[in-house]
Amino acid sequence: MNGILETSVPVEKITTFAEMAWLELRPELGILCQAARPAGKLDAPVVEKTLPGLARAGAENLISWCRAVGLCYSDGRLTPLGDKAGELGAKAVCPIPEQGVYTFWISTHDFFQGTRLLHVDRVRSERDGRLAELAEIGRLPSQNVQTRSVIEPSRWFEVRSFPRADDQPVQGRREEVGMLTLRGNIDFSAGTTAWQLHGELPAAGEDRNGRTRAIDMKAESVALDLNELLAIWSREHIPNTVWDKQRRRLLVQWSDVSGSEDCIKTFRADFTLHNVRIPKHGMFTSVQLSDVPIAPLSPDDARRWAAHRLHKELLRAPRYWSRKEVTSMFEKQVQGTPLAEHPQWVPSQADLLKEHANSPSVFWGLAAPVDLSPERLGADQLLALPLRSVGGT
Repeated sequence: MNGILETSVPVEKITTFAEMAWLELRPELGILCQAARPAGKLDAPVVEKTLPGLARAGAENLISWCRAVGLCYSDGRLTPLGDKAGELGAKAVCPIPEQGVYTFWISTHDFFQGTRLLHVDRVRSERDGRLAELAEIGRLPSQNVQTRSVIEPSRWFEVRSFPRADDQPVQGRREEVGMLTLRGNIDFSAGTTAWQLHGELPAAGEDRNGRTRAIDMKAESVALDLNELLAIWSREHIPNTVWDKQRRRLLVQWSDVSGSEDCIKTFRADFTLHNVRIPKHGMFTSVQLSDVPIAPLSPDDARRWAAHRLHKELLRAPRYWSRKEVTSMFEKQVQGTPLAEHPQWVPSQADLLKEHANSPSVFWGLAAPVDLSPERLGADQLLALPLRSVGGT
C-alpha cells in the first residue's frame, strides 16, 4: 500500500546582513580533533604532538580557531561537532564562518515545523542609496542548523546569527517569489516515508535576468504513526469505513465496492482524498492512496460479497453444476479471503435459480443436475447451508 501526498508551499526571498558558516572539507582540523578524541580535549600539547615543530603561539591560535568554528568549547573540550570531525579525520567537513550580505530563500509550512531554509547566495554589497527600502523582516531562517541547499546538494551551510543593534529588529528586503510543490511518498507496508520539494527557484544576485534553477533535493524521511494516520483519514475522508488497526486494512460497505470488479476480486482499492491533515505536520491538498487492503465492514457485507463472487464465477463458466460442485465453488470464493472471517451460507437452490432466471445457460446449468439427478436430493440439501457444515472455514 502506498500514498502520494502533495501541497503547494510559498517561497520568499530575504536579503539581509548575517553571519554564516559554510561547511568545507578541512582535513587539518579533522586530524587535530582526531588526536584530541582519546582525552576529549584539544589543548596545546595535543596540537604540538600532532603538528611537530609548531610553536606554542601557533598551537594556541589553532585552538582559538577551533573554538571559533565550534569544534571545541572555551576549556578545550570537544563539542559534538568536534567529536564528529575527529571521527572522520582527514575527511572532516567543518563550518567556516564569515559575515556579509546574503539572499536567503525560505519556505513556511507546518510540515517544516516552522521556516525551512532552501538556499543561500552571497550578494555583493553596494551603496546604492536604497536604505529607505529596508524594512523589518519578521520570519527568519532557523539558526545553528546545518542545511543542504535544495538546488546545489553539495553545498552545506548554517546561519549563525543576524547581527544587529540591541533590541532592534532584523531589517532587509523581503519578496514573495513563487510556489513549490511539497510531495511525500509513503510506503505503508514498509513503514517508510520520503519527502521532497519540486519546482524551480528564481536566480539571485548577478544571475537574475529571469532565469530559474531547478530543485535538486535529496529525499528526507519523517517518522509518522502511519497506522494512526490511516485511522484519521478513514474517519475524516472516506465515508462508511473503519480502519482496522490490528489487521491493517480498511473495512468497507459492500455498496461502496459493488461497482468495481477489481476491488471485489483482489480486496484492494485506490482512493483520492482532498485537503487532508497530518497531525503536527499540516494540511495537504491531495492524497493518492493505492493498493489499500479492504475487507467487509459487517457480516451482511461479507455475505453479499461472497454471493456476488459466486455469481460472477457461474457466469464466467456456464455448464452443469451439481449442488456439491456449487458448494465447492462457493467455498473457493471464500477461503483464504477476508470473507472467511464472517459466517457464510451457501445460497439455497431456489435463491440461485431466482438470481439467474435471466441467464438461461446458467439457470439450466444449475437446475438440470438437481432435477435429473438419479438420486433425489433431500430438501435440507437444497436449502442454504452454513459453509462450515460442508467443510468451509
